[in-house]
Amino acid sequence: MRILLYGINFAPEETGIGRYSGELAPWLAARGHQVRVVTGYPYYPGWRIREGFKAWRWSSRQQEGYQLTRCPLWVPKRPRIASRLLHLASFALSSLPALIANMRFRPDVAIVVVPTYACAPNALLYARLTGACAWIHLQDLEVDALLSLAQRGTSERGSGVGRWLLKLESWLLKRFNAVSTISDEMTQRLQQKGVEGQRMTLFPNWIDGSKIFPVADRQAAKAAFALAPERFTAVYAGNIGYKQGLEGVIAAARAMKDDPIHFLICGEGAAKAQLQAEAADLENIRWLGIQPDERFNLLLNAADLHLLPQQAGFSGLVMPSKLPGMMASTIPTLAMVERESAIGRFLDGCGYLAAPEDTAALVATLRTAMADRAQHPALGARARARVLEQLDKEAVLQRFEQALLERVGTAPKPHRHG
Repeated sequence: MRILLYGINFAPEETGIGRYSGELAPWLAARGHQVRVVTGYPYYPGWRIREGFKAWRWSSRQQEGYQLTRCPLWVPKRPRIASRLLHLASFALSSLPALIANMRFRPDVAIVVVPTYACAPNALLYARLTGACAWIHLQDLEVDALLSLAQRGTSERGSGVGRWLLKLESWLLKRFNAVSTISDEMTQRLQQKGVEGQRMTLFPNWIDGSKIFPVADRQAAKAAFALAPERFTAVYAGNIGYKQGLEGVIAAARAMKDDPIHFLICGEGAAKAQLQAEAADLENIRWLGIQPDERFNLLLNAADLHLLPQQAGFSGLVMPSKLPGMMASTIPTLAMVERESAIGRFLDGCGYLAAPEDTAALVATLRTAMADRAQHPALGARARARVLEQLDKEAVLQRFEQALLERVGTAPKPHRHG
């Protein structure tokens, strides 16, 4: 197959969508497919262009068996709703010349990754002009998440702007030949938005069990990060943004300042400076930056408990990419999500749950986990077995490859919907 992969995030971003797209392209190329990637420059989750990259020019190169084209983009220093929209629009505009340059490639399938919907019209036009199968892959339900952030604390979900965005989203989704997303719950939401089941494919984020695994010497792992062995350590590792709900972790740390527990928060993101300022007086919180790949497994094994905070109402809109790694490490996870959510069901019997944005519930669950350490090996073993059974990298990617082959072979040419 000839495959064009189109999206704003890509390797060497270590977290989130960029990591998965960055693993997908070389895997497909290694399977013998002709792959081209149109993407931006690495900026996430720190919201600054990585050192060594120049964000105001186009560049193209061959690597790992595929062609990689990077396009200019503007990255705001203080990402807010308006500046984020401008940021996404900058890539949508700058990537048009790269798509034009790839017209002669004439792929069998053109895959656009959401976020961002700003690129979806480009992808549709490109697919129409080249005769490719138009495929949209949703890592987040971007419109729902944006409206939840913008209208948080209000009852204006049905506002004019919100209704217009939802209608535009539905209009776009109806025009793709194929739609995929990363969880059953997100699949159900898309069907509620009018996406027919025959166009849907479940394409979850995966885990490579050879890269994330339990280490024999956990005390050495703790020592590598200067963690006191006698202290119970709860670790959050990932994007430090506004929808992660890390305010709840800080509130819990404040309530537990006399408990024998330390909180380690690792990562970068738009909310980091604000959260650090709020926690400046707390001695039981440490902050680290993003850890390189060669130290990430060690970091996961240095924890006594992994934290997965979420704001209320968000657990059905996203499936955090950090969760499979937490589970594969065999260190139990405490997720702040609704019990009936996809995350809650996935962790049932192999982790801890606390209601989102409920500090008292989080503190009580943390204390339960601390008192329950003898049960952690069994919980962790069940978690690793479950995640490898359902989200093993090779199995997930082979199923996706088969779905691509079937769709390209049977899907009608892109067409207009009435």
